[in-house]
Amino acid sequence: MTLLKFFRSSSSILLFITVFCGILTWLHVLVFPVDVALSTQYSMPAFQTLLEWLANYPTIMTWCGLILMLLEGFLLVSIGNKLNLNDKISYLPAFCYVMLIGGVPMIHHFSPVIIPAILLSISFLLLTNTFNSEKLSYSYFTVPILIVLATFFYRYAYIYMLTVWFSLLLRPKYWREWVFSILGFIFPLLVVSGIYFLVDDQTTYFLDFFKSIFAFDRIIPDLHISTIIFLVISALIGILAFIHLVQYLGSKKIIIRNSYYLLMCTIITMTITIIIIPDLLPYIWYLISFPVSYFLSNYLATTRSKFWGTFALLLLFAGIIATQTIYYLNTGLL
Repeated sequence: MTLLKFFRSSSSILLFITVFCGILTWLHVLVFPVDVALSTQYSMPAFQTLLEWLANYPTIMTWCGLILMLLEGFLLVSIGNKLNLNDKISYLPAFCYVMLIGGVPMIHHFSPVIIPAILLSISFLLLTNTFNSEKLSYSYFTVPILIVLATFFYRYAYIYMLTVWFSLLLRPKYWREWVFSILGFIFPLLVVSGIYFLVDDQTTYFLDFFKSIFAFDRIIPDLHISTIIFLVISALIGILAFIHLVQYLGSKKIIIRNSYYLLMCTIITMTITIIIIPDLLPYIWYLISFPVSYFLSNYLATTRSKFWGTFALLLLFAGIIATQTIYYLNTGLL
């Protein structure tokens, strides 16, 4: 029970534990950097440009992936504290995010999803801030721009637009905000198309971009056994946390409820995407872990049952240890 009490605290030691866990779970690629080709799946021009710069430095590229993953975790802490998603200042969202990513070794590299995950987290903050006022919000022009920037790195990041439109349903009905959301999505594409036209005389970039992001093959992912085990464990913990969350939201302000509704919408959207494009599952885990980490951290911080809270925490640790061990054994690293 003392273990749960420690992780519920706002002790700065939890920051160091989070970083340590991140490094420990990524140790296999820090010692043996992976092939650059693993990072090209579903990548877009902006990410491919980064790969060209770092292609000859696999170690630096791997450390960049780890640092960006940790940065996303601590960004979630900042957002959670700012929006009062936690009852008190807590580092649990970062810890949960790092642990959720740490349990899927096959995505421990400089993935094209890492940077979009950061941009979409910022988008979530901007969307949630609109619930603080009933006035017309220009965030619905800014957020789609961030989503398009994310799509320049990862092909299917534009799917987050569904969450944007869902948030509009939770606000007063301003038809101009719907127009802003469409204009914000088109604007950066027009700018980039203009640049390509002036520099390379490419007049079809706009259409080529849409063709590429809406193209997909229905391929069943070749998941490592360790990944399957961890995803099952995460699903069980996630269901437990969700049941608790439904009860928790009943006593909270509408702003907090709407924030969690957006997180739920994100999970539903990503789940439907995986059903349509199964091969995305390992990579889209970066985006699913973003809302799930809030659900899990909320459960660990507020559950009255210390037994079940400790059980969920130990199960998460056990899942990490089991999947890492299986992965090391099956890949011959041990």
